[in-house]
Amino acid sequence: MRDQADFATESNGLWGRIGRAAGAVMSVALLVILGLWLWRMSTQDVTQVPIIMAQAGPARVQPEDPGGTVAPHQGLEVNEVIAGNVREVGPEDVTLAPDPMDPEIMTAALPQDVIEVPAPDEEEPEVAEGEEPVDPAAGRALPNAPVVSIVPRGRPSGLEPGRRPAPEPEQPVAIEADAIDDGAHMIQLGAFDSEQVALLQWAGILDAQPDLLTGKLRYIEQTTSGGRTLYRLRAVGFDSETETRAACAALVARGLQCIPVQKR
Repeated sequence: MRDQADFATESNGLWGRIGRAAGAVMSVALLVILGLWLWRMSTQDVTQVPIIMAQAGPARVQPEDPGGTVAPHQGLEVNEVIAGNVREVGPEDVTLAPDPMDPEIMTAALPQDVIEVPAPDEEEPEVAEGEEPVDPAAGRALPNAPVVSIVPRGRPSGLEPGRRPAPEPEQPVAIEADAIDDGAHMIQLGAFDSEQVALLQWAGILDAQPDLLTGKLRYIEQTTSGGRTLYRLRAVGFDSETETRAACAALVARGLQCIPVQKR
């Protein structure tokens, strides 16, 4: 046992000396490398630093066929205004209105066969029914002249003044619990904390889904669950369970909540 302990002590001392020697060699090597680096940095010539010269000519050259999509609204005057290239308006850009024409010149320029309208103080000759009016100046019939004067029709005898047709009666939109038979098929569109919220939800769903809820009656049932008072919003007017399931499937597909239920 003593021989083994002496051998272990001798081994530990040998490896310790080797480790210390290796650490000393590494430290000396690092100091030598650091000294060489500092010496090279202090003796380096700055003229040996590579310098990148600027490229001669343009950095980018536009291709002959750039391709791509042409931007719309090019070549408009508003683009010139934004760019600050506003051209001054000259006399050649201003167009004045023509001078007023002389009425005598306008009358002389009219064709000779134009029919003149009689003055207000002149009396037109009476024309019997069935005869064409004749121009007293030209002695010929006036074009497009009515043969018989248009007289407005009289009031129909079947109408009585002051009376209007009675409006159609408004269809009910809500139903009470007493009017719903036991076992009636309904769909539930949600449960809310107040009746006002349920009414607003019904208006929004009815406006967004008229093809599924038009003609259905609104029924709000008050209930208590977990110490809370809830108002169940339901739609009444379905004939069978199959119809309620189909309606709920369509509403759920559109992102709404729907459950087929029955009146208990």
